Parts: sequence; structure tokens; C-alpha cells
Amino acid sequence: MTAEEIEPAHFHCSHTYLVSSSLEKEALLRRDLPDLLSRGITAKRLDDYVILRNNFIAIPASVSEIYEKSIAYKTRNSKCAELKISVRKVLGIADVTYKKKSSEYKSFNIKRLSQMTAEEMFKFSENVIEKATSFKIAMTSNGMTPKMLTDITSQRNELGVCIQATPVLEGNSLGVTVQRRIAGNALYDETSSMCKIAVVCYQDTDKVKKGEYSVYDTKPKTVDRKGKVKANSFSTPKPTEYLSTTKIRIKVKTGTSIEAYFSLTKKGSPASKSKIIIANPNVFTKITASDLGFDAAGGIYVLNLKNINEDDATFFIKIG
Repeated sequence: MTAEEIEPAHFHCSHTYLVSSSLEKEALLRRDLPDLLSRGITAKRLDDYVILRNNFIAIPASVSEIYEKSIAYKTRNSKCAELKISVRKVLGIADVTYKKKSSEYKSFNIKRLSQMTAEEMFKFSENVIEKATSFKIAMTSNGMTPKMLTDITSQRNELGVCIQATPVLEGNSLGVTVQRRIAGNALYDETSSMCKIAVVCYQDTDKVKKGEYSVYDTKPKTVDRKGKVKANSFSTPKPTEYLSTTKIRIKVKTGTSIEAYFSLTKKGSPASKSKIIIANPNVFTKITASDLGFDAAGGIYVLNLKNINEDDATFFIKIG
């Protein structure tokens, strides 16, 4: 069975996005705890939420399993290649001794040697040893040595060990993947549950906070924003969902420059960081929300574009 059959995923976003989103939502929930206490969101529940996230993070990344399986398969294939070389030497001597169309040569029962799998090599190489031993007198006179048969025996044994190891690694990998699915589902489900409570709490009283608690089961698609900032004025692009790690690409198409930053309010001052974007219609400035001072816990989530110049400026922003 596959991991999806054993434990279907409740979400489709990346694990990195799930964790970063969880951190942001926790900060928001702790900020709004006084409003949410009566609805079942408590400090204890948030502390347990942190444990869910830490449990998820603690499970090894799949890249380590892929690496281990890759090494195991490479070792198995290497041993198989060595065994093929040894078998080919013996078959060459059998060809010289009996010719390929002879019953003696055919009794080795090796067809399309180069295409044989590791499992097939393990199975059929034993017969090569038996037949070569029974034809030892005739084949020795044509160059076969006891070492050739010893090599096939030892290489076959080594290949057998490698073949046995790969299903164990595959089973271990599946087990870890299922554990990660279970932990990820628990984290996503609790994130979704608490955010739904917050959405209901603020749906009629605070649209901004309601929007902050949106939960995506897939990573949000890139959102485009474009417009104009008049001379010595501000512009506030239509809000969207931000995380500290949200990628933002800004291009000032006409004008002189724009200062971009997050603030507490529209037309507010930069809370901590800002970025001056010089006009260039061909180049995007690539930054993250964090680079512009975004801080959900501190209420700093309003994106402002400020133009302190005497000419209007047009902009194009890609968010996500």
C-alpha cells in the first residue's frame, strides 16, 4: 500500500508552507486571545498546538530516506554488475569449449545476460556454478580456474544481502512517510479548526482580521497588483494573504521611485523596514514580506507604497 492509501493527506501545500503558516497563525491567535478565550481557544490549547508543530518538524525529511535508498540500490546494482562480469568470463570459456548451440552451453541457462535484473542474476548464477563445476575438467583446459567459481559464489552471496536490504529500506521509508502524514494532518486540522473559530468571531466586526485567518490547503497562487501612486502621495494595494516568507516582486514602470513597506494603517509610516524601488520597467526587485517589515503578531500587515517625488509613478507587483 502507498502512504496516500494508508493515511490520505488533508492538505496539498508544501510542508515548509504548512509550518510557516502555522507560525504566523499562532502569533495572530495569541494576539487575539482575549477575544477568542470564550470560544475555546486558550493559552493551553496554543501550547499544545506548538507541540503538534514540533512533533511534525522532528520527523526526518524524506530527502534522507531517498538518499539511503539511492545508496542501497547503487550498491545492489554494482554487485550485480560485478557478478555479470564473472559469469560472462565463465560463459566465454564454455563457448570456446562447447560452442553456443551445444546442449552443454545451453544448460547454463543464461539468456540476455546484460539485461538480467539483480534478482534474476541471483537466481540463475547458482546454476552457472553447478554446470561449470560439472564441466570442470574440459573447461579448465580452456582457462577456467577455481577462483572464477569462487568469485561467482561470493559475489552472488553479496548480491543476495543487497537484495534483502532494499525492501527493508522501502518499508522504513513508507513508515516514516506515514508518520509525517499523520503529524502533518494533525497540525493542519488544528490550524484549520482554530482559524475557523477566529473567522466566525470577526466576520461581522473586523474584515481585516477575518482575512488574516484564511487557511489554504494549497499554497496560494501568485497575486498580481498594479496601479499608480500620484506625486507626493500613497497607494495601498488590495490586501491579500501574507506570511513573513511570502515572496514579493515589485517593478516601478514609470516615474522616479516608490518606497514600499508594511505599516499599522493605510498611509502610515514604516514600522521597521522599507525598500526604495527605483523605476525600471524591465526589472523586478525581489524581496519578502519580512524585508518590508511585515509582522502579523504586531498588527503590521498593511502594505503601503509611498511616492515622495514630483512625478506620478506606476507599479506592478507579483505577490506569492
